[in-house]
Amino acid sequence: MSSTSLIQQGFRFGIVGILATLIHVALYVALVETTGVHPSWSNTIAFVIAFSVSFIGHFHWTFATPANAGQRPWGRPLLKFVLVALFGFLLNALAVYIVTDVAQISYLYATVFMMTVTPISVFVLSKLWAFS
Repeated sequence: MSSTSLIQQGFRFGIVGILATLIHVALYVALVETTGVHPSWSNTIAFVIAFSVSFIGHFHWTFATPANAGQRPWGRPLLKFVLVALFGFLLNALAVYIVTDVAQISYLYATVFMMTVTPISVFVLSKLWAFS
């Protein structure tokens, strides 16, 4: 892969990841604030929706090439990405638990972790394993 292609792929991953992260965080906050759903359940619901956006974006845009567009099977990457995303979900769930139940501070502090540590971890695992 050329350095230009790698940069383009990284840019695309970033765009999809930022979109999924923003959807996740926005839904998380909206569910807690508007429905009173416990932060742990709000995180779960937001995760499922953000996961769908993330997989579709990465499969069809970030890691697609003209040679395999529309032709490659999606089953194996989906299974691998489910595992990567579950790892990311567990990181987020741990952050929510520590912030809300252990430290007993505002759930909003968990969003800092959700917007930094988790996306970086998911990028590395996706690039090196899930979509390789």
